[in-house]
Amino acid sequence: MAEEFEYDVAFSFCAIDEGVATQLNDFLSPRLKTFIYSERRREIAGTDGQESFSQVYGRTARLVVVLFRPEWGETPWTRVERDAIKNRSLDDGWDFTTFVPTVDRPQCRLGYRRRGCM
Repeated sequence: MAEEFEYDVAFSFCAIDEGVATQLNDFLSPRLKTFIYSERRREIAGTDGQESFSQVYGRTARLVVVLFRPEWGETPWTRVERDAIKNRSLDDGWDFTTFVPTVDRPQCRLGYRRRGCM
């Protein structure tokens, strides 16, 4: 039996990349159930933001797309997302993630080389 996910794709990104995330989200959302914070604020309002984000990136999204730049994982909210992704990788491996660099020659700090992060 296939595992059920609440979202097909969740985007994780720094604020500076929100425009790119929104464009990708707008392109995919007619066909897939997507999660982008700016589109789902009402659903998260009134909840523990750290727990809600951890759930999405750590469990309920089939695919997590990280718009990667060196600052990703260093801001308070991307740090929550990064930690949820890393924790999930312990059980699921890294195949649920895709890293899309948004700057030239980004340096990944997750301890591995993967999909554009060299």
